[in-house]
Amino acid sequence: MKGLVVFYCLFFFLPYEFEPGEIITEVQKAITQAKNELNQVNTLQDMETAMADFSQRTNRFLFLKDVLVNTQSRHEASEAEKLIRQFKAEVLLRKDLFQAFETFKRNLKGDVSALDVEDQRLIAIWELKFKKSGVQLVGEEFQELCRLRSELIELEAEFSKNINDNVDTIEVSEAELEGLPKSFRHRIQSQGKTASGNYLVSTRLSEYIPFMENAALETARKRLYEARMNREASRNIPILRRAQEIKLRIARLLGYENWVAYQTDGLMAQSPQRVHTFLTIVQSRLKEWHEHSQEMLLAIKREKDPTASTIKPWEKDYLTRQLFERQFHFYPETVQEYFPEERVVEGTFKVCSRLFGIEFREVQKIDVWATGVKRYQVIDSATQYHLGDFYTDLYAREGKFQYAEAEAPEIIKGRVLPDGSYQRPLAAIVMNLAEPQKQMPSLLSLDDVQTFFHEFGHVLHEILTEAKHASFSGMTTEMDFLEVSSQLFEYFLLDPSVLDDISEHFISGKKMPEVLKKNLIEAYRFQMHVYEMQLLFLSLFDFEVHSEHLPDIQDLYLRLHEKILQIPDIVGKNFPAGFGYLMDPQYAGTFYTYLWDRAIARDIINDFSGPRAKLYRKVIFRQGGAKPAPELIREVLGREVSYDPFFRDFLGVPERRRASLQAAIEKFNPAVSIPDTELKEVSEQLAEKYLENWKRFSDRSTVGEVFRGTARKEQWDIKLIEKVLDRPFLEELKTVSRKFSLQDISECFFRQLRKNIKSV
Repeated sequence: MKGLVVFYCLFFFLPYEFEPGEIITEVQKAITQAKNELNQVNTLQDMETAMADFSQRTNRFLFLKDVLVNTQSRHEASEAEKLIRQFKAEVLLRKDLFQAFETFKRNLKGDVSALDVEDQRLIAIWELKFKKSGVQLVGEEFQELCRLRSELIELEAEFSKNINDNVDTIEVSEAELEGLPKSFRHRIQSQGKTASGNYLVSTRLSEYIPFMENAALETARKRLYEARMNREASRNIPILRRAQEIKLRIARLLGYENWVAYQTDGLMAQSPQRVHTFLTIVQSRLKEWHEHSQEMLLAIKREKDPTASTIKPWEKDYLTRQLFERQFHFYPETVQEYFPEERVVEGTFKVCSRLFGIEFREVQKIDVWATGVKRYQVIDSATQYHLGDFYTDLYAREGKFQYAEAEAPEIIKGRVLPDGSYQRPLAAIVMNLAEPQKQMPSLLSLDDVQTFFHEFGHVLHEILTEAKHASFSGMTTEMDFLEVSSQLFEYFLLDPSVLDDISEHFISGKKMPEVLKKNLIEAYRFQMHVYEMQLLFLSLFDFEVHSEHLPDIQDLYLRLHEKILQIPDIVGKNFPAGFGYLMDPQYAGTFYTYLWDRAIARDIINDFSGPRAKLYRKVIFRQGGAKPAPELIREVLGREVSYDPFFRDFLGVPERRRASLQAAIEKFNPAVSIPDTELKEVSEQLAEKYLENWKRFSDRSTVGEVFRGTARKEQWDIKLIEKVLDRPFLEELKTVSRKFSLQDISECFFRQLRKNIKSV
C-alpha cells in the first residue's frame, strides 16, 4: 500500500528540485527495491509488476534530464539514466528470472487459451525480450555480451548529453541580418552585441531554421550550416564508430546478421529485406517528384546565376522559401501571425475534443521547473472521468534537449495496479519554440504547428490508454507502429476546418482568410513531400549504417546525400555527430518507422471523422500494444492496410499526370461532355508540361511552339491542341508563367478548355 501512495503522490506532484547527489540516491533506492521484489517473483505478473513499479519510480528522471534548468541536476539525471538502463538490461540477463519465466510457461501445461488476450500477449512479449537480451548465452560469450551492453549504454548516454549541452554559435554582422523577419531580427538583436560588435546566432533549431530560410547572404548561411553540421564532431564521431562495432558484435553474438535484423525481430517489418524493399519503392516513387522540385529550385537560383547546375545544402531552405512564395503565394511571416501559441494549443484541444470525445482542463497554481510550463488534465466527455495529465514545455532554453525538434516523453504509464485501481498516465510535450516577447506572443511557423500536432498524437496515445499491463500501455507497441498516431495528426492540417480551429490573428483576432488558407494547404502538401524526401534519405542512411559491415559513417553520409537528395555536400560530413537517432536505443536501425507509419496513417486518414475517429480511440489509443499492430489496423479499417494512397500522393506531381497525360488528352474532344473535375485534372497536367517547357527554354517566345511540337510528337489530339493554343491564349500564358505558379497556369488552361469543350 505504501508504494501505491508514492505513485499517487508522483502523479499529482512531480519533484524537480534536488540536492546534490539526491537523484542518484533515489535511483539506487529504486534499484534496490526492484531487486528485492524480483528476488521473490513467482509468476510473470510479479515480474511485470516489479518492473512497472521500478519504471514509475524512475521514469521522471529520464524526462527531467532533458528539461531541468539546474545544470548540476540535469547532468546528475543523465548519469542516473545510465544506472536505470543498466539495471533494466541486467534484469533481462538474469538467468534465475529467465528460469522462473520458463517454469511459469511449463506450469501452464499448454493451456495458454485459459488466459485473457493481454496475458497471452504478455507471455509472447517477455519471451521476445529474453530472446533478444541474450540470456541464453553461456560462458565467455555471455560475459562479453554483458560487457558490450554496458559499454553501449554508457556511449548512448554520453552522445545524447554532448548534443544537449552544445551551445555553438556564429557571429553575424548587422549586414548579415538582411532578409530576416522583423520579429526574428529583433530577437537576435535583443540578446546584445559581442565584444566585436556583432550578434550571435545559435545552431539550435529555433534560430537555425529561420536564419537558413531567410538570410539573404549566402556566406552567412554557409557559416551557420557548417557550425550546425560540425556540432560535437570531435567527441561524438568516435562514439559513433565504437558503437557501430559494439552493435554489430552484439547482433552476431545473438545470431543476427546485423543491427537492423536484431531491431526488426518482432516488429511489423520483420526483416531488413522488407525494410529495404519498402524504402526502395518509396525512393522510386519520389524520384521524379524530387527531380522536378529540384528543377524548380534551380530555376530560381539561375535568375542570379544562369550557369548554376546544382544546389548547395545551405541554399536549399532559402530557395524553398522563395518557391513557396512564388508558386503558392505562401509567406511564412504572414501565416505565422495567425498561429499564436495559445490559439494553436486551444484549437488543437478543440479538434481532439470533437474527434475523440474528450475535454482538456488546465491545472492552476502548479509548481513547475521553468517559466511557461503548463499542465493539463484530460477528461472523458461522456463520463467526466479523469483519464490522465500532460505537461507542455514549449520554449527553448539553454541545456534543454536538442537532438530533435520535439519529444513527447512518457513519465508515468497507465496500468492496472495491484489493488485493482487504474494508474492514470502522465506525459509531456517538449519543444524549442521562441519565447514570447514583450507584447508579442510566441508565433508558430507552419513547421512548428506540424511538430506540435505530431507530438500531440503521441500524447493522446499515452493518455487515452486502458491497457492492463505497462508493457502494452500507450506507445509501447511494435517500434514500427509507434509513429502512426503522430503521422495521422500531421495529416489533420490538410483539413480547412482544423485550420479554422487553430488559427486567429494575434492582433485583430480574425480568422485566417480563405485564400491564405488555400495557399497554406497547397504549400503544406508540397512541404510534406519535402519532409518525406528527407525522411527517406535519413531512413536509408540509418539503414546502411546499421546493416553494412562497419561503413565509414562520414563517407556514407556524403555519398547518400548526393545520391538521394541530389545535392553534393562538401562540408556536412560531420552531420552524424548531431543526429541523435543513430544512438537512440529504440530508433537506431529503425528510423524507417517514420515513413512506414506515414504510409499506414495515410490509409487511415481517409474519412477520419465521426465513427472512424471514435473507433481509432477505442482500438489504437485504448489498447496500445495489447494486440499485434496488424490486428489493430484491421479492426480500424476492416481490412489489411494499403500503401496505395501513400504512393498515389507521390504520383500526383508530376509522374501520374505525365504518365496519363496522353490518354487524358486523347479521350477529350469538342464533341464530348466533360465534368469539371476531369477537366481540372487535365488542366493541371497541361499546366505542368507547359511550365516545364517555360523553365527549360531561355527564349520564352519559343515556348508555345515547343509545346505544340511536344503535343504533335506525343500524338495528342492535334485539333484540340491547336484550338486550345491560339495566339491570344499563348500571350496570356506568357504573362502568367512569369510567376512560376502552377495553380495560375492550370486555371488558365481550365478556362480555355471549358470554352472549347462541351460542358456536362
